[in-house]
Amino acid sequence: MGQYWRLVNLDNDESFGCWGQLGIFLFDGGSLDPLADSLEVYDKPPRDVIVHPYKPGDLIKSGRESIELRFPQRAVQRSEKPSLIYLPVELICEVFSYLRDVDHVLCLATTCQAFWEIGRSTLYLRVMDMIMHCRQNWMGCRIICVGDYLDMKDIPENLLTSGERDKFIEHLRHEDSSLYNYPFHDVDRSYFNIKPTIYEFCNRYGWDKIHVISHLLHGPSLPPPPSNLPILRNLSRRIYVHYEAVLDLKEAYEPHKIRDENIFADVDFGEVLVTRICLSSDPSTSTRYEGPLHRGDWAGDRFDVVYIPEEELDDGTWSDVSSEVLKVVEDIWRADYGVKDDVPRFYS
Repeated sequence: MGQYWRLVNLDNDESFGCWGQLGIFLFDGGSLDPLADSLEVYDKPPRDVIVHPYKPGDLIKSGRESIELRFPQRAVQRSEKPSLIYLPVELICEVFSYLRDVDHVLCLATTCQAFWEIGRSTLYLRVMDMIMHCRQNWMGCRIICVGDYLDMKDIPENLLTSGERDKFIEHLRHEDSSLYNYPFHDVDRSYFNIKPTIYEFCNRYGWDKIHVISHLLHGPSLPPPPSNLPILRNLSRRIYVHYEAVLDLKEAYEPHKIRDENIFADVDFGEVLVTRICLSSDPSTSTRYEGPLHRGDWAGDRFDVVYIPEEELDDGTWSDVSSEVLKVVEDIWRADYGVKDDVPRFYS
């Protein structure tokens, strides 16, 4: 059957699940993009972009019915009995802070204009929690691609904390157990969409506010293209791979198609990283590459992907290892796809 592999976040006890044989998924047309995405430093959009302020007196037209809608200025008139609206703002904020679900915050925030303004900060925090949950943030975490033939004795000494070793050893007492099949929490990459949240709220509490809420509550739009190319940083070793070097390598192979496909065009930081973080006791990788791919020297290191000028890393504490790392990627790819010697190497 061959050895199966699993991407694991040791700090979060998370896994992207079983990926099958390394030789099948390593250059499989962007299948490792979720790994690279999970490492990107994410600039949170400001509150007003996600939860818009409501200007007093604003009218929002309902497209189908052409009815002008607005939040009432107050939940009750002053002539009525005292209510929540007359509490100090600090106490109302405290009430909002105890509401954990977005729909509960919306229930209170949409009662009147004052509550919308007071509750916007809490609503923003709840929506951002949902966004970050979808992103599967692995920035700065210890990551390995573990093979199912890994013996505990072959795990590098400093890879696990003493507590983690005890935890995994307890699991390994069971027959046929390994770090590979430890019950990590499987996560999946998804993209946040605010619309289902709004529709679920309106379906539960009434559709009369759908146009107002849709106008005021937005999911984050795609950010503009960054002015700098991304950089994959190994935070544990203070070394990095610049994406410009990846582009140069891809461009070099662009004229040379294998099986009528420019397969190398899909190589990205996910593929680059996996070639350095595999860990197993057995060298079987289902590739034709003969190097020690199963003993990745970066296994268990911490990583992120940043969009910053390379000059910011030119302080004497960081080293550019792009050529060294990408030469191995090139060697693996050429071996796996049987690239002939008449196709020149980019890295000699």
